[in-house]
Amino acid sequence: MAHARSNATELVLLPEMPFYPWLALSPSFNPRSWQEAVDAHDRWERHFPEISPAALAATRPVDFGNGRNDEAFLWDGRHGVRSIHAKSKLENREGAWESAWYVSSPADFTPVEVATSVAAFLIGAELFDTGAGGQYARDGVTLLLVPRSTPEAESDRWLRAASDAARRGRCVLASSNCATGGGGWLIDPQGKLVASTNESQPFVTLDLAIPRSPQPTCTRNESHMFG
Repeated sequence: MAHARSNATELVLLPEMPFYPWLALSPSFNPRSWQEAVDAHDRWERHFPEISPAALAATRPVDFGNGRNDEAFLWDGRHGVRSIHAKSKLENREGAWESAWYVSSPADFTPVEVATSVAAFLIGAELFDTGAGGQYARDGVTLLLVPRSTPEAESDRWLRAASDAARRGRCVLASSNCATGGGGWLIDPQGKLVASTNESQPFVTLDLAIPRSPQPTCTRNESHMFG
């Protein structure tokens, strides 16, 4: 939070479920761990005003009726916490046994305004959903937010997908990763990697030219931090 304030950051992107150890490392559901994760995110939510005037984006574990979800949210000082959409594509592999912990939600890819940008989430494996990317492009999305937890060994595959998504959508893409050694990225509308994070540099803040509308010639400088 001190980093965001000292850099006059407008938007902070955190990874998937950033306030508790990654649940899906285990292939077996543990109700106590799930509740501890929910409680930890509730506690951190009370601290979000300390980051103002920046907005904050991430995902969190939520109970929804009898089900459980990994849900993207956006917080800012004007609106408080806004739930955006629950993750629709889950992975089942070593280190990401997601279906043991929460359910796949029906696809509901909804843009949201943040500052003067039209932003949207692709959570984890949703990055590979080209249909969602195409819908966002038609909706005029100018900033894609990709919180995830992906291992370092798969970085090349995920980075290619992120670059393709930014280029197809003519938008800026920011991705924050909670996996050890995995790193995060900031990618411009041409699909070029312009900044990255790692364990020795967990946060990066940049001024970016982000399209104001579907016409990429209209730009505004914004400051974004991701980890």
